[in-house]
Amino acid sequence: MALYWGPEGVLLYNDAFAALVADRHPNCMGRPVHLAFPDLVAFRDVLLQVLLGGSPSCKHAELTVERCGRAEQVSFEVTCSPVRGEDGHPAGVLALLVETKATVRSTQAPSATEAGERVVAQPMQPALDRAFGTNALHTTAEVTSDTGSFGPDAASRLNMPSQDAAVGTVPPIADSPAVAARKDVEAALAESEARFRNMADHSPAIMWITNPDGGYTYLNTRWLNLTGQSEAEIEDHGWLDAIHPEDRPNCERLFAQAQDRRTPFRVEFRIRTKEAGWRWVLDAAAPRWDADGAFLGFVGSMIDITDRKVAEAALAESEQRFRNMADHAPVMMWVTDASGVSTYHNKVWHDYTGQTPEEALGFGWLGAIDPRDRPGAEATFLEANARRTPIRVEYRIRRADGAWRWVLDAAAPRLAPDGSFLGYIGSVIDITERKEAELELEHARSEAEAAAQRLRDVLESTTDSVIILDRAWQVQFMNRNATELVPQLSDAVQKPFWSIFPEGGDGLFGARLMRAAATRQQLSFEAFDPRMAMWVEVHAYPSEDGLSIFFRDVTVKRKIMEDLEYTARHDSLTGLPNRSCFRARLEEHLNRAGSDAGTALLFLDLDQFKAVNDTLGHPAGDRLLQAAAARLRPCLRGTDLIARFAGDEFAILQTDVTSEDDIMSLAQRIIGCLSEPYLLDGREVVVGVSIGVAVAQASGANADDLLKKADIALYRAKSDGRGLARFFEPAMEEAAQKTQTLRGDLREALARGEFLVHYQPVVDFEPMRVTGFEALLRWRHPELGLLYPAEFIALAEETGAIEEIGVWVLREACARAAAWPEGISLSVNLSARQFRGGGLVATVSDALQASGLAPGRLQLEITESLLLQDGEAVRGTLRALRDWGVRISIDDFGTGYSSLGYLRSFSVDNIKIDRSFVKDL
Repeated sequence: MALYWGPEGVLLYNDAFAALVADRHPNCMGRPVHLAFPDLVAFRDVLLQVLLGGSPSCKHAELTVERCGRAEQVSFEVTCSPVRGEDGHPAGVLALLVETKATVRSTQAPSATEAGERVVAQPMQPALDRAFGTNALHTTAEVTSDTGSFGPDAASRLNMPSQDAAVGTVPPIADSPAVAARKDVEAALAESEARFRNMADHSPAIMWITNPDGGYTYLNTRWLNLTGQSEAEIEDHGWLDAIHPEDRPNCERLFAQAQDRRTPFRVEFRIRTKEAGWRWVLDAAAPRWDADGAFLGFVGSMIDITDRKVAEAALAESEQRFRNMADHAPVMMWVTDASGVSTYHNKVWHDYTGQTPEEALGFGWLGAIDPRDRPGAEATFLEANARRTPIRVEYRIRRADGAWRWVLDAAAPRLAPDGSFLGYIGSVIDITERKEAELELEHARSEAEAAAQRLRDVLESTTDSVIILDRAWQVQFMNRNATELVPQLSDAVQKPFWSIFPEGGDGLFGARLMRAAATRQQLSFEAFDPRMAMWVEVHAYPSEDGLSIFFRDVTVKRKIMEDLEYTARHDSLTGLPNRSCFRARLEEHLNRAGSDAGTALLFLDLDQFKAVNDTLGHPAGDRLLQAAAARLRPCLRGTDLIARFAGDEFAILQTDVTSEDDIMSLAQRIIGCLSEPYLLDGREVVVGVSIGVAVAQASGANADDLLKKADIALYRAKSDGRGLARFFEPAMEEAAQKTQTLRGDLREALARGEFLVHYQPVVDFEPMRVTGFEALLRWRHPELGLLYPAEFIALAEETGAIEEIGVWVLREACARAAAWPEGISLSVNLSARQFRGGGLVATVSDALQASGLAPGRLQLEITESLLLQDGEAVRGTLRALRDWGVRISIDDFGTGYSSLGYLRSFSVDNIKIDRSFVKDL
């Protein structure tokens, strides 16, 4: 559709636009364009302002309007260009509208802007011709406005028909600047097309162009001169008549396929020349597109390839003659190209190897070669191909019947007439009989030498030093290792063995070697030889011919073994014997001890060692263990043995004990020595030690039994308050068995309802009144009666049962306290294990909500050791509990390694001083 309008209104449009505006036509003539389309006011005003202000064309704008008389939205792609008057200034706008649903966009006015210039890309006259030339034209006779009138003169200036002009015709456009520019472009285009035609007509190739429908729009004179066809004959696909009938179907198929897909194509075919001969041509073409991506057709060229096709035919005939000759030759023959790839094997090869032609091509023929020979054969071929030299190689191939046969493969380079390398031509003959004869002869000639060489190779490859003597003790052979290990042997061959060892049979080696030779028995021994200044391991093998001696330096090995044995029996941190070494020494001592010789076993465990690891770190703990070991050594007698068992556990074996006073004297020295402060990382640290003692009064005592008793005594020492030494008593074993029984019963106690809570009052002395109660756990054991926490809490901590028990105590105590009078608080002890896993806050809140107890009446008691664990995690949990209103108390404060400084980091309400600080005041 086409529309031309100026500031005064619509001046010109075609029938297509009239159909769009329907009943508003012709009322829109001479009136503003927005009266036809009310929603185009903004579009018209902006476009007029831009174009009439001197801007170039507006291309490909999108516009949606409503078709007149229908509730239908129509989308257009609009291209607008200014139309200038005689004075060169814009006098109107020409708009070309293409409905975007349409598939043909040829009415769109394309434009192109040359670099650095602001010009209308296409002259307006061709656009007007396309838009109005084939449609009835609707013009205005005269248009007036506030700014002036457009009479006949105005219409003339705008290249529009005047009032006297007949409707439906377009008068010639005067040579305005726009028209002049158009003519310049058309002239340049004509000149460019003339140059193209001149070049194409004088090209040795046949040049051609088609339109989008596939019809030829141009074939240069080369085609006409060659085929004798006229320009009329080539129209409407008439050029196909010149193609050979055998080639025409394929050409038409490829051309149709390329036309549909709009892709390049290449095809070879024969054409009939005017001399009635046939010529081969290669036709190649590519699609053409305009600036907007629309398909315009194909452009292509044909070149004469008749000479090449004739040469190819001759080459094929020559190759066929060669194949006929090679297939009937008595030997296997093959051909490769310049890259070494096999292109041909004759029939003899296929019959001999059983390979098919497809299997042998490329490098498939290598599959017939014996895997033992293939690497060498392949390397020979590759090297020769790289150097382009003759080939001669022997290898085994598998015959069709499965037998392996030796062949000789010989080949020579193939060269073109110009000397260029084309590949190889070779022949293969069977040489199995000759090869077997050569191999048998070679084997017979070298068998003895090979056996001797193999023996020498074996003796040289061994890591041992080897000397071979004859029956007269003369040196017949020695390997390189022997001369390097013992420099005196460097020139000892064919010399007496005793010249190397002048002490003769009286020496260490001589006596043993002579005994081996005399008894004809193998001999092995290990000894230190001062002459060689090393430990040697010797193996002697006598025979009827003499004596073979194998020896090696084992000095380093012995040192390594000694070091490994020491490492396996000693603690790497303290250098003390380890548990296995101590137990072996204890067992050995008990087995040989007399009935009157007492033996004491002291089992030591450092007190508060875990707190040191938790506060200062494991490196500090390691240094503490080293310092403790150093302090223990001076406390012992020379006959005593000390060992580190594991962690912070040590054991001492005290022998020749006459009384318990001797043992207790040693134990007290150890307690006093290890209780002195240690300086670690600038901090003074104090740890104690607990000692369990077991005494064996007679020989035959069992080591494991003694260790078990000492361990039981140690457990009692810790239970009694630590920093103590306790002798084993039979009652302690009963207590240990009781502990084991409790450990098993503890798993089911909660499920059986055996736990109960007692409440200890907290009294304020000033008004002498009860202010709260502390919940204390008791275990009502079905056999042992009422048990107190000291008897089972440690077991609960050890087994992990304390977590489930702690939840039960908290819920039970909160439910009981909820019934107490207001102002009476409840204290509940928490285990450090309850802080693991992050569920403590939820447990406390659930207990409070279930019981209805106010959070401010609950006080949770934690031990000082909890502060030494993951500080940030504990801090967060305590903070969350205090946010609930729960109070926090630290129990047994002062017994660990925390300081008052911790109270600044942790939110607590009370501290309970351990009674050990005040009981003696």
